[in-house]
Amino acid sequence: GVSCTFSAKTSGTNQLVGFVIAEGGVTADKTVVQRLVGTGTDEGAGAVHGLFDLATGEYVELWVTNNTSSNTVTIQHGNLTVVAIT
Repeated sequence: GVSCTFSAKTSGTNQLVGFVIAEGGVTADKTVVQRLVGTGTDEGAGAVHGLFDLATGEYVELWVTNNTSSNTVTIQHGNLTVVAIT
């Protein structure tokens, strides 16, 4: 399983920010989370989780998008955990 917790800020106000786990460069729609960041000083927390069938050498990433504008989204803190389930 893959688990990611994080906090993020934006350079604008009222920004709808999306977070998703990608497996091998392909986003997993089942892991999409969105959060409205009210102000540029608002540090919002979130989490995404998913189960993946990873082959040796495959990788996972956290992708971040600003769904409101082109304002910057900055991850302030984060943890990405990958655990084998056998």
